[in-house]
Amino acid sequence: MESPPVVDIDVDSFIKDQPLLPAFNGKVDMTAAFKWSKYNILDFFDKVTAQPGPRGYNVEAGAQKSLDAVVTTIHTLVNSGTPQTSIFLPNQLDVFYYTTKFRIETIFELVGWIFSVTGFSPPNANRNNYYYPIAALYCVFWRRLTENSTIDPPIKHDPNMVQMTWFKVGSDWRICISSTLDGIGLKPYKDATQLRRQDVLIASGLLPQSMKNKSLVPTPNPQMFGHCAETIPWLYIKSILKSVSATSAEGFAVKPKLFLPDKYQEAYVYARLDYRVLRPPCENCAYLLPKLGFKAPNFEPPTY
Repeated sequence: MESPPVVDIDVDSFIKDQPLLPAFNGKVDMTAAFKWSKYNILDFFDKVTAQPGPRGYNVEAGAQKSLDAVVTTIHTLVNSGTPQTSIFLPNQLDVFYYTTKFRIETIFELVGWIFSVTGFSPPNANRNNYYYPIAALYCVFWRRLTENSTIDPPIKHDPNMVQMTWFKVGSDWRICISSTLDGIGLKPYKDATQLRRQDVLIASGLLPQSMKNKSLVPTPNPQMFGHCAETIPWLYIKSILKSVSATSAEGFAVKPKLFLPDKYQEAYVYARLDYRVLRPPCENCAYLLPKLGFKAPNFEPPTY
């Protein structure tokens, strides 16, 4: 397993004069949240469900009607006893992102949906004080939630890649985040979900029918469209694209096993991100970027 090329530091002094900003409508101290257990996380999700409005966690209005079902399903998955039923949903679940209905199928997507609809980014958010750490916090949450006696350690089932895009809606900034599918021992579930995602890409107009079951990614790993972590965030954004300042959108992709320490029994400590762990868009994602009006350089790893 690759060692994370990061420098461990005290999270309270993550970057001089740039402490981590609070998340989820300013109500969650990220420094503290990195130390949460799965029970703390479940309790937090229950609080979001109980206080979804602007004075609470400010869940996007159209998404609020999906909150109960999402959080109930997460509780069900966490209490499951097998890798399959701890990661893949036992029944179909449709959720709303603004006014559009989407099918989400894994615990990674459920957690990502909550991150994507809850609150706006703080006005002074940047990569270092907010976007990189909240993406790491997303990974910590689903790692904690997949801890049980049959998935030990949870990092065995890490998705291969996570992608987050942040973008402007009016004068506010939102994030959308999700992952690739876990495939260790669960290939039939992964393959079926990937095909369904591909069909949604086609239905959304992002992918022409002629590209069905095709890939622009060269061998030895020619994954089809629908596989990438970008799929869910970009489908969410496409559904509200008329309201989005697409040219200002930015994003990054990263392997969770390079992003976080490989320990899980102790509290996670957020470490300063080494830019070498970021990955550029694959050929499939590079094909989709201009269809969203995104600027390709905004999704390349920084060179500094």
